Amino acid sequence: MSSEMDNMILSPVPMDKLLQSIRQVVKEEIQASLLSKKSKGEGFTHYLSGKEVAARFKITSPTLRAWRRDGLVKAYRIRRKLYYKPAEIHSALKEVIVTI
Repeated sequence: MSSEMDNMILSPVPMDKLLQSIRQVVKEEIQASLLSKKSKGEGFTHYLSGKEVAARFKITSPTLRAWRRDGLVKAYRIRRKLYYKPAEIHSALKEVIVTI
């Protein structure tokens, strides 16, 4: 009767080398998983913070708040911060331009 302990090999590996090896394996597995999801069409949605939205789309923070209040854009709360989907900001910009 063989147990897992019979197959265990111990070797002196410095802690920093062991941690580096573990990080590398975890990183490779995550990248493989992300690539797999992308190839299956299961991409992740990218969110922007309010500051990123204001800078990228050249609007002010009060304008963004007004759009949120008026229902032009939806904010997504992640922990304590609000985030926005870039596609929804594009749609709001088009709607604002059309109404001008």
